[in-house]
Amino acid sequence: MVNRRRHSIATNPLYFAPPFAGLVVPTVAALFTFTILANHSAEYPRGCLSPSSFESLWGYTRDANNNLVYKYGHERIPDNYYKSAIEDQWTVPDILTGFAQNCLSYPSDCEVGGNLGTVNSFTGVNLGDISGGLINSPADFTNTTLLGCFISQSLQAEAPTFLSNVFSGVLLTQVLGLITSLLVPTLQKFQLDALITCPSLPKGKGIFDANSKYPGARFLSQGPRNPF
Repeated sequence: MVNRRRHSIATNPLYFAPPFAGLVVPTVAALFTFTILANHSAEYPRGCLSPSSFESLWGYTRDANNNLVYKYGHERIPDNYYKSAIEDQWTVPDILTGFAQNCLSYPSDCEVGGNLGTVNSFTGVNLGDISGGLINSPADFTNTTLLGCFISQSLQAEAPTFLSNVFSGVLLTQVLGLITSLLVPTLQKFQLDALITCPSLPKGKGIFDANSKYPGARFLSQGPRNPF
């Protein structure tokens, strides 16, 4: 993940990493890969995912020079492969713990912000400003409770902006009402599943704006999708 992020910063002048889509989703996706695809055998009950097993799952083998070779239609589950035990399921607390561990090991992976229109111009967002003081630095993401509350907060803060760019008029009013009736209860359940509580959660601030200093955070309804 670190290398992909560095590559994006070095090659994409519009690179932008928002709180949820830029931080949470890539990290959780990487964690999913091991958790879902690992072989949970008697020898490795917590899971083991070897390079050869991973390649087999996607239809790849190695040639005599150790180069990857893809064989169409040859995706297969390796022999003697076992799923995780029912009593050892991957839960929301596990997800938050994995994310927190990643932030502890790779703090730069957990910075919200983006390039300012040129490559290698990454500038971080003031986390204290957008979170109302809940989170003040990437180091705070190593606290699973603060992390879980921040996820809930940022989703509620960004939802109105995203919806207003898709809907308008009466329909917009109706879908905005779903934030209270559907999104908030869902996030409350997320907090229960995560074994965290977020009392007196300050109101978050959205960072997607037409006048944002981050070009990648501006919503565009026309023009080329890849202008650089």
